[in-house]
This record gives sequence, structure tokens and C-alpha cells, in this order.
Amino acid sequence: MKHIHTIVCAATFLVLGANVASAAEERLVTPFLAVSEEYTDNVFDTKDNRRTDYITRVRPGLTSKYQSARMQWEAAYNLDYRYYARKSKTNDISHDAGLKSTITLLENFFYLDMADTYKRVSLSVLRDDTAASSFANQTEQNIATVNPWLQWRPGEKTTVKTGYRYSDTRYWDSAGINKYAHSGYVDATYEVTSKLNLLANYTYTNQKSADNQRFDKHDASGGFKYSYAEKSYLYGNSGYTWQFFKDMGASRYLFWNAGVVHDFSLFVATLETKRQNAEDPLSTTSRETSYVAKLDRAFERGSIGVSGGYTEYEYSNRQTTISAGGNKNKSFIGLNGRYEILDGLTVNASATGEKYHYAAATTNDYPYRLALGAGLTWQMLKELALNLSYSRVANQYHVDNNAGGWYTNRAIAELKLEF
Repeated sequence: MKHIHTIVCAATFLVLGANVASAAEERLVTPFLAVSEEYTDNVFDTKDNRRTDYITRVRPGLTSKYQSARMQWEAAYNLDYRYYARKSKTNDISHDAGLKSTITLLENFFYLDMADTYKRVSLSVLRDDTAASSFANQTEQNIATVNPWLQWRPGEKTTVKTGYRYSDTRYWDSAGINKYAHSGYVDATYEVTSKLNLLANYTYTNQKSADNQRFDKHDASGGFKYSYAEKSYLYGNSGYTWQFFKDMGASRYLFWNAGVVHDFSLFVATLETKRQNAEDPLSTTSRETSYVAKLDRAFERGSIGVSGGYTEYEYSNRQTTISAGGNKNKSFIGLNGRYEILDGLTVNASATGEKYHYAAATTNDYPYRLALGAGLTWQMLKELALNLSYSRVANQYHVDNNAGGWYTNRAIAELKLEF
């Protein structure tokens, strides 16, 4: 069975959590059941062949948390069943699972980290298609990692972490490219002062993928983090990558991760930029470069935020699948807010605008995408919550009108009961 790896992994930890909880007389496992009804006027999220449907969704599941001197974990799993009243899709059963765990094998020295996620994601890294449809242009992604590591203290202010990481990425029932990678790494941290840390890293990676592409990659970087005031800090990390493809040449490039977070009391401002490898279902390897600015204001009973930025995805001809479509980028701006009207009654709203540029655009690659959303959550009882939400996603040739484009409206009502 395709999903057995994640399901068994999550279920095993949930059962262990239940046993430990019983022995310790603590409640660490929370079962839940969520039932929802959705109306959509474009179930396939497409310009042509628009179909209206009513979707009944049932999600039974469990969440688990546990922490002791030698083990910490967070685990969650739910079965996701959708019934389409007008038969636009049949047998839509998926799973949503997540596991994060750290085990101390030898105190203050030898550790084991494990993680596993299984979820439905967009096939496109450029846009989130899960916002407009429950299945169109999407795939089920499973990423599992195992990471044993050692912690060394060569000096009072120096910490060195050495480890091995194995990751396995799979995509079910889609054109997604399966891949697995072995990595060895060294992380070093030097505490100059209580406010300033210096950082260094070297990582070697060997990756193989289902499209028969293999490469060896060396990453070397250095940086710092400086906390110059309470809740305000500056950080920067940059390095160089040497990537060698078997029988396909080499790729060399800079990468970085830098930013500043400043608390102005009235609001928090964030500026950040990074270049990193992106997890793209349709490409063996790609680079994501982003520049983002955010302003966030927290109130006594809510919050409001505005953000904007630019993101670019780069491929070389040797490493790009036909479906990846070459280099592409987007600019975006967004606004979101949340307010607690009464105790247990919260409303939220969001608006996002995106402009895309494609190196090889198709007829369905519209340059503008506008998304609006609103919701209400009512905590009716301690264990019972009602969630109402509405969203509209429009794909357009022009930002000020939708002539020649298409849109999708969705309205969802959900009841969630925790046991």
C-alpha cells in the first residue's frame, strides 16, 4: 500500500503516546472528528468545463504530544474522505500525517531526530492550487527524514554538531519526481557574547531521483545572529554551492539567508531575503530566491498584518523537466487580519494579489491571481468548534478586470469535535 510508511509511522507513535500517557496518568492523545460541507462553483478550478459540486468531508484523526528527559515528539494523523454529490470525482480518500521526534540516545552527546509528513500539495511551486480546489493540479507528498547526530563542546562558548541525514521524498499518483538523498554535515556555533553568535556549516549531499538524475553537492557557509534589543535581531548567513551531475556537467552558485526583525512597539517589521534549494515536485533540483517585507501589529483581541515581496525559481536546462517550464517568478502583496469579537468567537479575513512571469507560458498561465478569504470560528463548547469560511480565487489577464479569465468560489462549514 502506497501510504503505509507514513500511516504506520504516525500510528506507532500515537499508540506509544497513548501507552505512556496511561502509565503517567496524563492525557497525551486527543482523538477528534471533523465533518464539513463545501460548495464550489468550479470544482476543477479551470476556465473551461466549469462544474458546481457539493463536497462532504469526514476527517477522523488523532494528535499526540509527549516530552520526557530522553524523548520528545509531536504526532498527528487524520484520514481525509471526500464525497462529491455530483460525481465530479470518486473515491477521494487521502491522508494527512505529521511526526517530529527527538530521542536522546546518550545524554548531552548522541541524539536521533525523525520527521515524516504526508499531505496534499500543489504541483506548482509558484502558486498554491490547494486554495482553489481540493484536488486539481495537486499531488500527495510524503517526505521522511532520519537524522542521527552528535553534539561536541570543544570550548566553553563553542558547540559543534556533526550528523548524517537520510531523506526520502515521494509523490503519489502524479508527475512528481521521487528522490532520496544522503547527507553528512558539520554545524559550528561560537557565542561571542550573550547577544552575538557566529555560525558555520559544511554539508555534503548525494541525491538520486526517479528521472535517473544523480548529483553530488557541497555547501559551505558562514554567518551570524545578533540580538541588539528585546524581540529585535539581525541575522545573516551566506555560502557557496558546488553541484556536480553525473555525466551532465556542474552548477555553482551563491546562497544566503539574511534579515532583520525589529519591534517598534506599535508593530513588528521584518525584512528577509534568501536563496535556497526548493522542494519542487516537477524538478529534480531548483533554486528559490526570495525578498519579503512584513509589518505585523498585535492587539489585545486580534492582529493585522501586511506583506509583500518577490520570489524567483531558477533551473538549468540539464536539470529541468519539460513540465517544470523553465525559470519563473512572482511578485505578491497580502493583507490579513484576525479579531476576537467575544470570548470563543473569532473572525478573520485576508486578501492576496500575485503577478506571475513564466519563461514558457501556457494558455492556463494567467499573469494575475487575486485571492480573497473570510472566516468565522465559534468555540461552542470546550471540545466542539464551528468553522465557517469563504474564498474566491480569480485568474486574470489584467489586474482591474477578469475578462477572459476565470474564478472559483468556495464556501465551507465544518464542525470539529475533540474527545
